[in-house]
Amino acid sequence: MKLADTRHRFARHSAIVGLLLCGLAGVALAWSSQAQEPVERPAYLDPNLSANERAADLVSRMTVAEKISQLTNDAAAIPRLGVPAYEWWNECLHGVARAGAATVFPQAIGMAASFDARLMREVATAISDEARAKHHESLRRGERGRYQGLTFWSPNINIFRDPRWGRGQETYGEDPFLTARIGVELVKGLQGDDPRYLKVVATAKHFAVHSGPESDRHHFDAQPSERDLHETYLPAFRALVQEAKVASVMGAYNRVYGESASASSRLLQQTLRKQWGFDGYVVSDCGAIDDIDKTHKIVATPEAAAALGITKGCDLECGSVYRSLPAALAQGLLTTDDIDVALRRLMTIDKTTAGADEVVEVAVTVENVGPVAGDEVVQLYARAIDPNRPSPLKQLRGFDRLSLDPGQRRQVRFALTPADDLAHYDVARQAFTVQSGEYEIQIGASSRDIPLTGRVRVD
Repeated sequence: MKLADTRHRFARHSAIVGLLLCGLAGVALAWSSQAQEPVERPAYLDPNLSANERAADLVSRMTVAEKISQLTNDAAAIPRLGVPAYEWWNECLHGVARAGAATVFPQAIGMAASFDARLMREVATAISDEARAKHHESLRRGERGRYQGLTFWSPNINIFRDPRWGRGQETYGEDPFLTARIGVELVKGLQGDDPRYLKVVATAKHFAVHSGPESDRHHFDAQPSERDLHETYLPAFRALVQEAKVASVMGAYNRVYGESASASSRLLQQTLRKQWGFDGYVVSDCGAIDDIDKTHKIVATPEAAAALGITKGCDLECGSVYRSLPAALAQGLLTTDDIDVALRRLMTIDKTTAGADEVVEVAVTVENVGPVAGDEVVQLYARAIDPNRPSPLKQLRGFDRLSLDPGQRRQVRFALTPADDLAHYDVARQAFTVQSGEYEIQIGASSRDIPLTGRVRVD
C-alpha cells in the first residue's frame, strides 16, 4: 500500500508502502513482564521451545470448554491464559475484501489470463502489505472482528469445468497446471518469505472436486475417475501444499466418494497429511459441517456431524455445529485427545505478540516516488499507550538512512527486544522492568511524520 499522499518532507522522496509487526510464531499470547523475584514461566511462553511444544503446553492448560471455544471461526478469548478473541474469517482473492477501502485487482480468472506467474507474486505481495496494515490498524482501535484478522480464505484453486457452477470467475480456469502455477505464486506472495513468521495465512480451497453446479453443492456426491481425480482435481492442491507450503486448506461442501469433503478420511487424512505431508490446519467451508447430517445425511445428529468433522481431520469449523462437541463427548463419539489434535494445529499459527525476551520484527518498504534521487531516514518510535508512570511521549528505537534513485524500493527491517527497548528503570526494584499494557510502534520520517503504526501488548 503506497502512502504517497503523505504531506510532509518524507513524501517528497519516498513513501512507506507496508508494515509488518511479527511476533510469536505460535499462539496469540500476551508478553510476560519481568519482575525481580524469579517466577516460573509456563512452557508456552518459552521462546526456546518449538511452536509445536508451546502449542501443546497451552492446549494442556485449557479446560474442555475453553478448547471447544477455539474450534469455530469466531474463537472466544481466554483471558486467564492471555489468549485474545480471534475471528478466523477473512478474504483476499483479488484484494483485501470487506474491510474498507483497498486496492482491487482484476478478478482471479482475469489475472490467470495474463499467464504471468511473477505478476501474481507482486499482486499477492501488495495484497498482504495492505492486509497487514489493516490488521494492525484494527488492533490499534481495539477491534478483532470479522475481516480484521490475518487468516485469509484465498485462493480458490478449483477447476472451472462446468460453466453452470456460477463461481468460475473466482478460479484460475480449467487447466490444472496453470491453476497450480498461479496459485503457488499467490500463496508465496501472501505468506511472505520470512523463515520464522507468516505475513498472513493463505488457504487453498475448496478441497476437493468442487466445481458446481452451485445449487447442488450441499448434497452432491462427486465420483470422478481415479485418473481424473489425480490429473485434474488434485494437482493444484498438491502444488500449494508441497511447493508453496500453504498454511491452511478449506474443505468443500460436496461429498467425494460418499464422504463429506470436510470430513473425509481419504482426502484429509490419507491424501493431504499422509501422502503430501501437510502440517497446517483444515477449515470447513461455512456450513459444511452442518451439511453432514442435514443434507448429505451421512449421520443423523449434529453431535455426530461435529464428531465426524474432528475425527476425520477438520480442525476448524466455519459455523456453529462444533458447539455440539460437549454433547458428542458425553455420548462417546470422540475423545478430548481428538479435540487436542485439532486445537494444537490451530495454536501453532497465530499471531502478533511475543515474550519479553523475544524479538519483535518490524519491516517497512520504502519507495522513492519523486523525480530525483534523494536520501531518507526511516525512523522507528515506541510509546506506552496507558503508562502507569511518567513516560516520554515516544522514544526512538531504530533508524536507517537510505539513498534511493527515482522509483527505487528498499525494505528496512528493525528488531525490537521488549526487555531492552520497552523497559524502564524501576527505582524501587533497582532494575529495568517492562510495564504491562499496550505499546504503539510508529514508523515515519521524523517524530512528527508518522504515517504507519501498529500495536503490541505486554501483560
